[in-house]
Amino acid sequence: MLYTPTLSQINRDSLANVVILQVELLRYAASREGVNFIATGKEKKGEETNHMVSAFAAHLNNLSQDPRFRGHEDEIAQWCWNGPQGQKGRKRQKHLKYLECFAKLQPEEQEKKYQWCERINQEVRDLLDEEKQIIPIGNFLEGPLAMHFNEKNNEILTWQGAAYRFFLYFYNDFLGNSADSSTFPRELSGNDKPFGRQTFLQEFIHCNQELIICPICDTNRYYVQTSNHIYGTIDHFLPKSLYPHFACHPYNLIPICHGCNSWFKGTLNPLKDEQRIIRSILPYTPRNGDRFYLQVTLKSNDTSIGVGQLCSLTTGDEQIRLETKRLIDILKDLYRIPERWKADTIGETLFRRMRQFLDNGRVIPDGKNLPFEIYNSLEHLLYYLDQEDRQKDPLSFALAWTLVAFIKEQVLPYLQEVESAATIDTNGSYLLEEIERWFNNDIKKEIKQRSERVRELLSTPTTAVDLKIGNTDSTPKSLKY
Repeated sequence: MLYTPTLSQINRDSLANVVILQVELLRYAASREGVNFIATGKEKKGEETNHMVSAFAAHLNNLSQDPRFRGHEDEIAQWCWNGPQGQKGRKRQKHLKYLECFAKLQPEEQEKKYQWCERINQEVRDLLDEEKQIIPIGNFLEGPLAMHFNEKNNEILTWQGAAYRFFLYFYNDFLGNSADSSTFPRELSGNDKPFGRQTFLQEFIHCNQELIICPICDTNRYYVQTSNHIYGTIDHFLPKSLYPHFACHPYNLIPICHGCNSWFKGTLNPLKDEQRIIRSILPYTPRNGDRFYLQVTLKSNDTSIGVGQLCSLTTGDEQIRLETKRLIDILKDLYRIPERWKADTIGETLFRRMRQFLDNGRVIPDGKNLPFEIYNSLEHLLYYLDQEDRQKDPLSFALAWTLVAFIKEQVLPYLQEVESAATIDTNGSYLLEEIERWFNNDIKKEIKQRSERVRELLSTPTTAVDLKIGNTDSTPKSLKY
């Protein structure tokens, strides 16, 4: 992450309840060998379902070390068996089918099944605990995915395969980008209202109002919002295909742009082959953009640039230095940052911003003070790029470090020389030469063209007042710049 977003408390609490409910359903199923989860008797179907609901509610009530469901056990159990509903009132019961498969398949491995559930439960809870900086994890599945499913008839072959489908179902059908997505009930929500994909995106945007650009690539917007819907891509930092028990985990879900999520990262694993999670690499852990800078190379005798690598700003603590290197490697290997940043785009954008900021020399004096005035103006622009534009405008991170390179190499070396010189010689500083060129006589022609274009825009009838009085040429005869 170039920028560290804030995790909404509502998103954190709601999704924490969801993932804990998931593992408790599996733990419950692992302790009940051969038990049905879907009522089969036509005459006593309601009675069977009520018995299942009561049994699971009692299981939730017995969670003495985790009272999160206390007082809502019956409503949550009812939702698990008698809801949830999608569009047109259709009941969603695939999770019960997967739980039944989990409980009944390979009964000879009952003890192994229960121990596996305890490990998954511990991993989910450890990831919720912000005090735990290193979280040991194991493989979710034993062996390749193909040994757990018969893809020809979509048959589940193992209890681990049933658990795999069970975890993914909760994300795909309740948080996935589907028109038929339902919501989790208010008893699982952090604000006593139904919780789903739209609520997650709304809360993220509300808690990160300064963040307009994708926190990964700093290039594209990460969402589009209409009057009643938010369109956006939610990334599983730890891919759900490898870690399905984290598919709904609050510390694993981060809205980013479609390009970062689908075109570049896909299912790439930031952990590679490691059997542990280091919390500092997770999306919501404070750090990132303040820990590294962009290496920029200035081409000789030219205003073009070369984009190098992200480099660590950390010089002290060895642990922080290693963590920073890991973050830089993740951006490089998973998202191809800064490889995706085009040098010509950065250079063209920066020079356009500089020219606009310097206002074509309107406030820049001629003579000996020119380099100092240019430096002061570029210093202000650097502050705006680094602080005001950060997270809001595309490529502000790259633009800021490119401007740093220009100021350090093309402006600062000339300031001391100018202080003792009788005249200014900008030869050798192609940045100063370029800026000086902006102030030549051709600027008069450009100002005239700009004035004519502005008059044309202002004379266009765009308001009710224009249309009412029929006056579309109320601009001054002369526009002063």
